[in-house]
Amino acid sequence: MKKIIVISLLVLMGVVIISCSQAPSQDIIKQAINVCWIDPRCSSCGEAQVKSIEIKQIGEFNKQGNYWPVKCKIIYSGHYGAWIPGSPGDNFDEIIDIKLFQDDFKKWKAGRLKS
Repeated sequence: MKKIIVISLLVLMGVVIISCSQAPSQDIIKQAINVCWIDPRCSSCGEAQVKSIEIKQIGEFNKQGNYWPVKCKIIYSGHYGAWIPGSPGDNFDEIIDIKLFQDDFKKWKAGRLKS
């Protein structure tokens, strides 16, 4: 009986470790960026319309900062770019580094990584 309990615990610990070390999917990343860029309550965002997002690279999980670093190419337009002000109708095409993290309610959020 003890062996079954020990084996069960080891399997459960393995599942938890694997699930914590797996990066979020590209769909989750794109959705978090889209929400940030179109939500005017987001402090780093403006009135931007995302046209496309291309994930270039997903880094290793940053345990100290509790986020996934992501390099992506974003094409957007609007009155204000999410991180670069522009004129109405301007189009922007930039490669940026973002941090992807979950808030206290387990919703994915994206923010710009400081260089």
